Amino acid sequence: RSSPTQETAGSVAKSTVEAKHAVRDAKAGQREVLRSAFVSGTGGKEPWPHQLEAVQRIVETLHHDGDGAAGEGKLRRNALVQHGTGSGKSNTMALLTWSLRTLQGRESYAAVIILSDRRQLDRQLGDTICSFLCRN
Repeated sequence: RSSPTQETAGSVAKSTVEAKHAVRDAKAGQREVLRSAFVSGTGGKEPWPHQLEAVQRIVETLHHDGDGAAGEGKLRRNALVQHGTGSGKSNTMALLTWSLRTLQGRESYAAVIILSDRRQLDRQLGDTICSFLCRN
């Protein structure tokens, strides 16, 4: 027969595993919501895996308070996101903007400001984001 300490350790381990599975399942559900919004917003394009992961991680990061505790405190007020050439930055930024404006069950952002260093890129981002938001 096992000791009370062994039973407690076993129950804690089981709870930890169950919690990890719940987090994994929640992230999979969030990823599917993001994928669906991306497909809708881009007129049928499938996102690259790194685009969904980037948006998911940025949103998670913005919803951690200054102490790093998820879901506590206020939203972070700002973030800097850098992109490389050919990484799908316009659609990633459109999905991120949609996510930050439409977060379900969480406080969301009233405004999202996107800065670029070139006029052509500024127009492209503006057109892409406007089109994406209108489709969703």
